[in-house]
Amino acid sequence: MINLTCRLLFLMILCSPMTIAQAQKSTIPDINASGQRGDIARKMLAKSSQQFLLADTDQDNRISPQEAAQHLPFISNRFSRYDKNKDNRLSWAEFLGHNEWPAPVRPDLAQKQ
Repeated sequence: MINLTCRLLFLMILCSPMTIAQAQKSTIPDINASGQRGDIARKMLAKSSQQFLLADTDQDNRISPQEAAQHLPFISNRFSRYDKNKDNRLSWAEFLGHNEWPAPVRPDLAQKQ
């Protein structure tokens, strides 16, 4: 009986109208949301931006394995998993795991604009 239930559940999920892209998008916090959800998402964006900019010591908007080893040990140990295009550098989108949030701008560059 349990095996039949598992099979039915699997078929329901498989035939679900929600696509993988929709499922992934729904798990990314919306920085434009109002209220507590939006506040949390914006804090996550700020923290991620800070980590990325601090790790990017040569300021090329990409993180090398050496920069990751120095500043991001949790990424350094799995660098090849994050480096989706295998160019030996992490872009902002690779660092985050998605491209829904705007790339960070260095404070010194923001003041010049």
